[in-house]
Amino acid sequence: MSGLSPAAGGGARASSSAQALSRQVNQLIMQAPNWQELAQVVVVHYHQMNAVNFCTAYHRFAKHVQNSRPPPEQWSAQEQEQLGGVLSQLNATLQQRLGEVQGHNLGLTLWAISKTYKLPQEGADQLLAALQLEVTFRLQNVTHNTYMTDRHFNFGAQSLSNIIYSAASMGQKADYDLLHAVARAVEWEIDNFRPQGLANVIWGLGKMGAKVTHEVRQMVQLLCDETFQQLTEAQHKGTFSAQNISNLLHGLVNLAIHPSPELLSALVDAADGMLYHFGPQELTNTAWALSQMHRSGVPFTPDVQAFLHRIANEVSVLLGDRGWRARVKPQTVSNLANAYAHLGQQPLLMMQDLIREAMSMLPQFKPQELSNLLWSMAAMDFYPGPAVMDALSQAAGSAASRMKAQEVASTCWAWATLRYFPGAAVMDAMLAASEPNLDRFKSQELGMLCWSFAKLAYMPAAALVRATLPHITAWRAPIAQDCGNMLWAFAVLDILTPDLLAGKLLELPLETFTQETYIQLFQAKMSLSQQVHSVAALIPPELLAQAETEWRQQSSVVKVSHTHKDVAAVMRELHIDFQVEKKIEDGLLSVDIALRNEMVAVEVDGTAHWTQNKPYVPLGRTIWRWRCLASRGWRLVSVPYFRWAKLESLEAKKRYLHQLLKCLSVWDCLSLDPANRDAPFHPPANLAHLTPEEVFQLAADGITPSSLLPPSPATSGASFPSTPLLAGLGPAATGSTSGGSAHLLPVAGLQQQRPYTSGGLPNNNGMPLPVSLGSQSAPVSPATGFARLPDSLYTTNLPAGAAAVGRPSTAGLASSGSGRLGGGSSGGGLNVSAQPFTFGGGGGGGGFGGSSGGSCGSTPSFGRTSSRPDALGSPVLGGGSQLRSTSPSPLGPSFGGSSGGMSLASTAPAFSPGAPAFSPGAAAFSPGAAAFSPALRSGSNGLPAGELPGSSAPPSIRTVNSLSGVSGGSSLASPALAGFGSSIQLRPVTGLLPGLHASRQAQLRSPQLPSLARTGSPTVSGGLALTADKGNQGTVQLPGVESDSDDEHGDLRSLFSSVVGLSQPAAPAGPLSVEAVRTKLALLPADRSVADQAPAWLADWQPPMVAQLLLLLDSPTTAARAVQLFEWLRGLPADAPLAHLCTPAAYAAMITLYGHWRKAKSAVHLFAELVKLGQDSEEVHSALVEACCRAGKTEVAFDAYRHMVSQGHCPSAAAFQALLDAQLATGGWEEADGLLATMVQQESKGLTAELLNGVIERACAAGNPAAAQSAFGHMCRARLAPSAATFVPLLAALQQQHPAEDNAELAVGLAEQADEACGTPGIGMQAMLEACQARGWCTFALLLLAALESLGQGPTAEQIDGALAACAAAGAVQEAQEAFGKFARHGLSPSPASHAALAEAQCAAGQWADAVQDYETLLHSGAVPAEAHASLIVDVLWRTGLPWAQAKARQLFDTAIHAGWLPPAEATATRNLLRLDLRALHAGTAQLRMHAWLRGLRSTIGNNSARCVLDETAKIVVLANAADGERDVTLEAQLKAELGASLVERKSPFRVQYEDAVAKRIESSTELLRKWLFSDQYEKWQRAFSGHDAMAATGAAAGDVEARLLVEAQLGEEAAQSFAIIHDYEDANTLDATAVRRAAAAPHRADALQAARYLAYDIQPSSTEQLWHSAVVLMDRCTAAGYQPRMPVLLAAACVALAAQTAGLPLDLASLAAHLDREMTAQLTGVEPEAALHNEVQAVAAALQGNTACISAAHCLKTFADRMQCNLDSPAQVQALLGNALEWLHGWLAGELGIKHPPSLQAAAALYLGRKGRGAVPLWPSVLRTLTGYHEDSHPEFSALLREVLHIPQYGRIEFKAEFS
Repeated sequence: MSGLSPAAGGGARASSSAQALSRQVNQLIMQAPNWQELAQVVVVHYHQMNAVNFCTAYHRFAKHVQNSRPPPEQWSAQEQEQLGGVLSQLNATLQQRLGEVQGHNLGLTLWAISKTYKLPQEGADQLLAALQLEVTFRLQNVTHNTYMTDRHFNFGAQSLSNIIYSAASMGQKADYDLLHAVARAVEWEIDNFRPQGLANVIWGLGKMGAKVTHEVRQMVQLLCDETFQQLTEAQHKGTFSAQNISNLLHGLVNLAIHPSPELLSALVDAADGMLYHFGPQELTNTAWALSQMHRSGVPFTPDVQAFLHRIANEVSVLLGDRGWRARVKPQTVSNLANAYAHLGQQPLLMMQDLIREAMSMLPQFKPQELSNLLWSMAAMDFYPGPAVMDALSQAAGSAASRMKAQEVASTCWAWATLRYFPGAAVMDAMLAASEPNLDRFKSQELGMLCWSFAKLAYMPAAALVRATLPHITAWRAPIAQDCGNMLWAFAVLDILTPDLLAGKLLELPLETFTQETYIQLFQAKMSLSQQVHSVAALIPPELLAQAETEWRQQSSVVKVSHTHKDVAAVMRELHIDFQVEKKIEDGLLSVDIALRNEMVAVEVDGTAHWTQNKPYVPLGRTIWRWRCLASRGWRLVSVPYFRWAKLESLEAKKRYLHQLLKCLSVWDCLSLDPANRDAPFHPPANLAHLTPEEVFQLAADGITPSSLLPPSPATSGASFPSTPLLAGLGPAATGSTSGGSAHLLPVAGLQQQRPYTSGGLPNNNGMPLPVSLGSQSAPVSPATGFARLPDSLYTTNLPAGAAAVGRPSTAGLASSGSGRLGGGSSGGGLNVSAQPFTFGGGGGGGGFGGSSGGSCGSTPSFGRTSSRPDALGSPVLGGGSQLRSTSPSPLGPSFGGSSGGMSLASTAPAFSPGAPAFSPGAAAFSPGAAAFSPALRSGSNGLPAGELPGSSAPPSIRTVNSLSGVSGGSSLASPALAGFGSSIQLRPVTGLLPGLHASRQAQLRSPQLPSLARTGSPTVSGGLALTADKGNQGTVQLPGVESDSDDEHGDLRSLFSSVVGLSQPAAPAGPLSVEAVRTKLALLPADRSVADQAPAWLADWQPPMVAQLLLLLDSPTTAARAVQLFEWLRGLPADAPLAHLCTPAAYAAMITLYGHWRKAKSAVHLFAELVKLGQDSEEVHSALVEACCRAGKTEVAFDAYRHMVSQGHCPSAAAFQALLDAQLATGGWEEADGLLATMVQQESKGLTAELLNGVIERACAAGNPAAAQSAFGHMCRARLAPSAATFVPLLAALQQQHPAEDNAELAVGLAEQADEACGTPGIGMQAMLEACQARGWCTFALLLLAALESLGQGPTAEQIDGALAACAAAGAVQEAQEAFGKFARHGLSPSPASHAALAEAQCAAGQWADAVQDYETLLHSGAVPAEAHASLIVDVLWRTGLPWAQAKARQLFDTAIHAGWLPPAEATATRNLLRLDLRALHAGTAQLRMHAWLRGLRSTIGNNSARCVLDETAKIVVLANAADGERDVTLEAQLKAELGASLVERKSPFRVQYEDAVAKRIESSTELLRKWLFSDQYEKWQRAFSGHDAMAATGAAAGDVEARLLVEAQLGEEAAQSFAIIHDYEDANTLDATAVRRAAAAPHRADALQAARYLAYDIQPSSTEQLWHSAVVLMDRCTAAGYQPRMPVLLAAACVALAAQTAGLPLDLASLAAHLDREMTAQLTGVEPEAALHNEVQAVAAALQGNTACISAAHCLKTFADRMQCNLDSPAQVQALLGNALEWLHGWLAGELGIKHPPSLQAAAALYLGRKGRGAVPLWPSVLRTLTGYHEDSHPEFSALLREVLHIPQYGRIEFKAEFS
């Protein structure tokens, strides 16, 4: 049936029947639940369907396809063909019946095609074209009236948006006939568009890349206007979704149409309100669109900027949502980073989150996404660390062949900008991808590419850069920057010729040249300096002159770094004559350090000369500079910063510099590694040593440049620095005792070292030998102890005898030599002209120090006279050994040995050919006094007394057997750990360690050995204890209630009597007070009537007392009594005795109360009653006005006010205040101003400065500065003095409205207005400066002073002090110094407060050293400092924690106390309570007051037990500051926490009460305090607190502050560099603690830990602890990476080997493998132990992806110790400054804390707890707080870790109490 036949009834009936059938079919179509049933409906009813049904069916098919899961692409072929067949039939039918389709259905059908066109079907393209033609035809030929009335032509807003959206989503190009036709209809339908339709049209136009014709622009403008209206006027047409906003912005950007500021703000406001609804794609598109608008010059309003900042801040929150994070794709990461790079912002936290996401999906990145991400990082100067850069760069190198030209150029540019060298292999990949495609590079891309290769000095790129010449000549419209980059690349790569200068660059107009282009041109000219005449002829004179001017101006800026100064200082120590920053003959270059009598240039190459990553390679600018200096006849000596930073001692620096000066070329300098003298030469990783000819030859031969490099230079540890923190944690040797040779102990059980041949020495890690340039008998300078350089290099004023050739020094530096850096004793010389270094002859190892040197071919010895460790603190070699006897450790049993115990003190193990392998009593091992096993007592199950352990055992197991000892307790304390604290208690081993040698198994089964896996945390003496106070047993102290001694017993008795109704004794004559009656009414039982009691209570009262009483009853509990009392008075007869008390004042009080209770009607009734009586006084009127305002009846209040004024009454201050509040709350500024004018006119007493200040503040907050200025005018007219509160809002408003200069002039005008009104000159300006101080507006304060100066009014000293105070509040040092300089400029003398403010600014900015020096200068001038100044300087020195600084702080404190500059602590006795006021302005000063008070108290009591203030009281309470004023809660908490911890730790009777983990109170029994003052615990506290132990250990003294501060600055800089490396490591190597706990190897972690510690000792006894910690870090990283070892012990051995290799320690896998159980290893691995260990090392390295960096908490502790100037060689210093910090780290290593927190955080917490256990104050020194950023209060992770360790809850109450007996 082709259709329905007309019914017999006629055409109308037939039409009606057809419509009914169509509706039935449509209903069936709509009800089909899936496309299969829909297809069945279409097939069954196909011949009954009309055009509407076909369109509906098509639309429903598209809906089902859109909502299908899985998507159609994943359907089976049969399903796709089935649906495609149905669609093909629909396509053919609809194409024939388009004329029947209504307008809106045409749009719906187009949308349906866009959702289904990818399915296999026929006729879709034809139907699409026909539909678009039909749409175009209808809309082009329809009038407005027809369109609006005829459904055949009316499309509707949604259909119009579908037409544009469908074409764009199918990737069609713009059809302008269709677009212009749609534009006509959009104008007619604009009011009907919903948000999605608006967004789809604009997005579609942008997606199609439509040109903005007149019609398109008009259409977009209409859509934008409608969007703005819907966003702002809430027309209820729908809500804009996140996708709508994103599409709108995206479309506008693609159309290059700038939205209006109003529309952009509206879009951003809408987006800001629904930010959490944005998906990753919408968020990225929005940020990208805004960034493109920013690039095109669209001005951003503050709300847009705030929205962008919020996106960056909220990314981490959004990534925390699993669902949101699952939708993040590589494109999201890349585009979001790219957007913010284009915005010019640097959201570092967001970038960290994005990089973290990128690492998890790196294999999914496309080349463009990788390139964009790297480019964005470089544009934002965001360097995520070497590990992340390595991963990204490797991925980029792998994708290089698939990269486009722009992607290659952007990637290389990113590396060069970040100063990151990705490796020769990756660079070769980029060269290979670029060379065949040079014709595809645009001029900008080619310039970027060549500049990047030159910046990284990758010499193999010279061939490619030269190949770009034909392409450069073909450039049509280059820009100056591109030409300059190319010219610079040719110059740096040394392939520039004179004819190149006449190229494109010189053809450009001069106005296009930038400063950088001029400089690049002049660098090219300098590169060809030998052909200067021909070059000058090629460059126009004016261009050459300008280029030279720019170059000289740029090179005139000279910065001398700290390293530069240090190198110069060492050269002075060598007595070498030199000049710093010497200009060479043409003045175009300056030499860092030039030797005066030789053409030798010492270049101190800092970080800017090298890449950021290892191996450090010189950059292009450095190579070019070297080449220019060499071409001018200078011999180059380079001092790389990364080598110099490793040298700790002056001797090491002198030795290294002496060797450098003997190098004949710069490459010889770079190959000279002080950390590894025997390392072979490695060429620089960027092959910068190659010449262009060599590069061209390599290219011609087809040799890959990266093949010239060693396989893995980064891990060889030869030429480039290893991890600087791993090596050198422990000391190397003690001071020499005789003959200049260190006497070192042999380690029990270790094999003797094999003799070295050819003069080779073992790796000495930082003790290089000087280069010998001739025979070994080179003369030695007595002044320096080094072989003399040429005489012309030395200064002429050497010490006597320095020029003579004397005998070799005790250090033997002249004649010693080893490896490739020196000849042996047989005179082998060094050929320094060869590259790499080679020997002219061989020889035996020369003795290095004293008589212990071995002969030729024997093991050389190595010694020194200084007790300071070498450059990296690594072990040194020496002849002989010596055992020192020490007392047994009281903290635990030790190893075997002779009685009395043995210790290594502060020496390192030594290897000497002449010494026996072991000596009796030396068979023990206990690094850091952390005993590995208890001692074997006589008769125990160990070796018999006197037997030497391990002497008859095979060498491979001697170390194991040496762990058992002979009778008696002895230990060999490792110098690296000596003095770190007491030994932790270790549990004996109960199980076996599978895989160790059988002999070691026996040792480990011994009950004497500890189990490292279950090491518990050390206990804290004096820890948490809740014990009763012996002095007050049975006393209950309630929170918030003082002791009974402070209660008023009279009030308590009265209260009790009134409650129970007891009769009181006869009271004194006279009436009861108002307060007494209020109390009685409050306590009156509910069943008792007021009327019964009031006559007696109110007897003899005066009327005003009733009003006072009523107002006092304004509380929820007494309000009812107030009403009862008033009603009783009101009802009294006129002749009653108390009737006179019911006065209008009582009425006024009650009306006021009704207002407070919001009962305005009751208040009006009372007022009406008084009006009738004619007693409506001024007071009553005012009360009614106030009551109505408080009740919210503003209109009634103003009626009452107007009536009151008409009656001639003046409102009270409270009434005026209420009226003002009511007007201001509703925005009635004009009415409020009128009220103020009335108050001024009437001279109302209620018009106060405080009232007007409140009005000014509220006006400014409401954005009405005019009202604020009017209020200020009223203040002046009322002659009220302004204050800081007056000017804070006024000045803030001025700064928002006017430029800074105008602000100052306007402010001065306000100040003069106030001065004139008040009649007091300067009062206004002083108040303004106080306002600046309150807000820290230092710049504005200086502008005020400048404005005064410009008016010819010199500022007064008080005004300058005000500006200084503002600078101090802001911590602005430069501004403070500028303000301070105005004293001298205007002939004024600074006051003590002036100096104090300057010091406060310096300390706030971290420049405490300058503040101390200025204070010293002030004292020397005889001036008297202010109390705040003296207190600040003492505090800042004390809180550093540095012994010398604390000694200086105590000296200054004593001086200030004796001089009266600082008040002492004040003790006040009240009854039984002694209040000790520490008068704390600063915590450190207050702590010293406490110490001085206790010391003085002890002296007062003396030996005769004289009576003192303690005898008059029972309890003492320590107060921070009892003075009136605002309390500094943070200062109090810090003071009490540190002081309490120090006292409690030494068993003092003081108790510290905590509330919410904050120290609130310190108190003690005075009786117990007296006893404690004469106990040994006080003596210990005295020594610890006063720093006596630290001073004795360090030799710190208070003198020579200037020299101390110079050293302090150097240490601070070095520590900052070290901690930056730690921080980068932690960012790149975050340990997943959960993965470690859940790993399959987790149960065996304890065994692996224990094995790692013993194996670490076998490799490096002197550095066991840090090597052990490093190995554990590697094990945990392997475990977290999912690595499953076959044997735990094998994994431990591999990690120990890798950790040693990373640290540059000597490694012998064979000796390490000898400790493995051969049988078990072979059974589990199938190979011998050595092969198994070798395979395991490779497997572990692979599991870690080659990243074997391992910075542990022990390394971080070493950095902290160095910053504290703590010498780890000295146990006394370690104990005094660090306490038992290392023990805490040992305890955490095996537990949860060791894997849950970053290493630096662990080290910080351990140091904090170690100092706390020691009683050292401050617990966390300020120098470490500045270094790390960790703060015990404000750093959440740090404080959480401390609470976790100390078991302190975040909330609750804890009491520390020490028991005293």
